[in-house]
Amino acid sequence: MGVESRVRRVYLDLSCMKRPFDDQTQGRIRLETEAVIQLVALGRASTIEIVASPVLLAENSLNPDPIRLARVREILANLHWPQVEQVSAFARGRSLTRLGFAALDAQHVAWAEAFGAVLLSTDDRLLALGRRHRRVLSVELRNPVPYLQEVLS
Repeated sequence: MGVESRVRRVYLDLSCMKRPFDDQTQGRIRLETEAVIQLVALGRASTIEIVASPVLLAENSLNPDPIRLARVREILANLHWPQVEQVSAFARGRSLTRLGFAALDAQHVAWAEAFGAVLLSTDDRLLALGRRHRRVLSVELRNPVPYLQEVLS
C-alpha cells in the first residue's frame, strides 16, 4: 500500500482567533489576519484539522468586549474538539509555567501537545519561549503566516 496521507492538526491560540478583530491598518496584523482566515477556511475544507480545547473557551470568557467574545465563540463552535486525558493535559500545563510560560499560554502548549498539533500564535513572547524550550516540548510553535505558506506549498 502507498503512504497514508495524514491531515495536519493545528491548534490556534486565542491571539490567532482574535487577530481578525485587531487594527487592520498595521501590515503585520493584516497579514496574520489573512493567514488565520485562510487556515480556518482550510479547516472547513478538511485540508487541515483545527482543534480546540477548553482552555480556549476559558480564556475567551475573559474577553470584556461582548461582540468579540461572541464572534470568537462562533469560530470555536466550528472547530474539532478531540478527546484527550484532561487531567494530564492540565497537569502538563501547570508544569510548563516553571519554564516561564504564562498560565494560559502553558495550557495552550500542553493541549496542543496532547492533540499532536502544531500550535499557532501571533504572540511573539510565546513563540520565543517555544523556541527557547523546544527540546522539552513535544509541540512546534509557529506564527500562522509562515505556517500557511508551508501548507500551501
